Amino acid sequence: MSGPPQTASDRPQSQGASDAVIAVGDRFATFAALKEKMEKFSTANLVQLWKRDARTTKTAKKRAGKFASRMPPELKYYHLRYCCIHGGSKFVTSSKGVRKASTFKKDCVFNIYRAANKDGSHLEVRSLNLEQNYAVVPELFKHLPQQRRLPSELQDKARALLKLKANKILQDHRASVRVLKDKNNDLQAICFQDDYMKRSFHDSPEVIFIDATYKLLETRMACFLVIIENSNGESEILSVGLFATEDAATLHRFFEAFKSLNPKCDSARVTMADKDVKERSVVKELFPSSALHICSFHTLQAFRREVSVTKLGITKGEQETALDILQRTVYANIEDEYQDLYALLKMSAAGAVVEYFDANWHTLHDEWVMGMKWLCGNFFNATNNRAENMKSKLKQLVEHFSSLEMFVERFFAMVYAQRNENMHKAALMLQKQRVVINGDEATKFYLVLLTPYAYNRVKEELDAAAVMTSIDALANANKFSATAQECTCAFRQAMQLPGRHIFAVRDNLNISKFNKAICAGRGFLDNSVQSCGLADNSEHDVDNLPQVSSQKDEKDLSGHQKFKKAASIASKLADLASDCSTARFKERLKVLESILQSCKDGAEVAEKSATGDCVCQDDGIRFSDTLANIKVPVTTKRCGRPKVHMVTVIWLPRKRKRAPTERLYAELPAKEKKLKLLTWLTGAHNAAEAMREKLLEEDTVEQRPELVHNGIRDENVDINVV
Repeated sequence: MSGPPQTASDRPQSQGASDAVIAVGDRFATFAALKEKMEKFSTANLVQLWKRDARTTKTAKKRAGKFASRMPPELKYYHLRYCCIHGGSKFVTSSKGVRKASTFKKDCVFNIYRAANKDGSHLEVRSLNLEQNYAVVPELFKHLPQQRRLPSELQDKARALLKLKANKILQDHRASVRVLKDKNNDLQAICFQDDYMKRSFHDSPEVIFIDATYKLLETRMACFLVIIENSNGESEILSVGLFATEDAATLHRFFEAFKSLNPKCDSARVTMADKDVKERSVVKELFPSSALHICSFHTLQAFRREVSVTKLGITKGEQETALDILQRTVYANIEDEYQDLYALLKMSAAGAVVEYFDANWHTLHDEWVMGMKWLCGNFFNATNNRAENMKSKLKQLVEHFSSLEMFVERFFAMVYAQRNENMHKAALMLQKQRVVINGDEATKFYLVLLTPYAYNRVKEELDAAAVMTSIDALANANKFSATAQECTCAFRQAMQLPGRHIFAVRDNLNISKFNKAICAGRGFLDNSVQSCGLADNSEHDVDNLPQVSSQKDEKDLSGHQKFKKAASIASKLADLASDCSTARFKERLKVLESILQSCKDGAEVAEKSATGDCVCQDDGIRFSDTLANIKVPVTTKRCGRPKVHMVTVIWLPRKRKRAPTERLYAELPAKEKKLKLLTWLTGAHNAAEAMREKLLEEDTVEQRPELVHNGIRDENVDINVV
């Protein structure tokens, strides 16, 4: 956004020479004519003006009584000066630095001075200075508060439309679409990505978030969202995939299509996803240079779900001990801390817990331990909350079980609104200067260089470096090394920005704390503005036509999929066989019975045709024919009242019934405690007989300790009750 100052005469005159030019000596008979001229001049030259100082004809009568009294009332002003919104006065803050402050003032010298002429009949331009000390961009001008404000005649109409919940006006999506199908023309997935998404990933490819949401489409297709974090710390949707089948083959083809549309996939450092076996294997194969991370929230959730009394057969005390250690391992900062906690887990936890942990988590601890994740440069993203937040916004706009057309319309409405908001924030970054109270020279330089998100991080590190006492002692305690350029601490590795240790080293060496080379380019303010489209309006080449990709190899079907296909064909056979005469029906029935018997015997059933074999080669099919032949999943029918099944008759939210959960032994009544204890010792049948006052034989009681349920070891169990 840097460049030489521009003047009004340097820019193209979009509304005609008379609107874009003003000169010394121009006269205006009324203030209304002057105001109209200045509005056209402001729009044509992309400069927002304000009245810096003025004196009306009424107040001028006190100084120039006779002259001012001769001036017509239509002039309204004796003299006035128009200045640019970025200048006109020296900005002096009264803030104490407690709250964040910013200003539009940039010491711009642009001004136009007008005063009454000699006979007082006109307002005349006496002097002007059209030089501006900032770059003029049309998109930035549109985001000024005065330009964003609706005219008074449109405000009432806008309020009425908002009350009616009118949809936003949509533009042409210009998206690249990939349609994935199998060899039987059954739709597998639809993925799309527009030009803005491609540019966003090109500018910020470091961290990718992947998550899915369900029940948005009437065809029950899963909606996969690929999300990134931009240079200002905001989330942006990168690509969307609608999956009819969530198998590994479809996921593989989806990410292959994603890589073909985004050449900078190899620059991704971290991919955040769930602990799904199919998804993890595909991401590791197609993104080998990217570290695969597991959401910390989902990790803790899995621990609480799997390490339980019922699933592992441990006591309540053992469960609490294990969960406490496991939670501490998630928040471990370094490898040595994790290894110490792992040794404590093996020594203190039950054997079943250690066995579960070793089989599922220990071998991949670098994917879920926080300290290990920081070192991969994930910008301190420990969870998948960015994807969860985006899914919640999408569900607010898209109703459950919507049609595909409605989903696409509502989805892009949300995306465009989010982009406009991000673009407005980026415009304010350039238009308004942040105010620094009692800041040193390095702080002011970083303020101009970095985005607000990156600057706030660096400012915290600068403040922390100012109170550091001994960098060497701290380095030995935390086991990291720092120089004037690099540091192995978590902040430097995660954010790619200078941290407190680098600042402390530079301060000890009497080197300036400011250095542009030690900051990652993604955090620069200029790069962030360009990625939003404010400085670079060029369009990438977009493939507007959907591309159909057919899977050549037949994938292995699950048992449920085989049964579903066979049941569909068998149902059609039954309809056709019954729709004929009795004699013909008996013949068809014999054929079906012979096929059934052959299948039972394991014999192969072959098809014979009198006309010979016919093989169709799928080469060079027309695009329109290909789309027309793709089989879309059938809309799932819903019973009852789909719009009100979640509310009561008076439209209050209906309370969902919770699934029954097994109660702990200590919470059971005395009678159920006896039944539970007898079940552990003798089995369910014998326990029921004993509760009916029947005496049990001695051999019915289990004598082998390894076969007795571990719940009997609970400290609350009293064996004497039975």
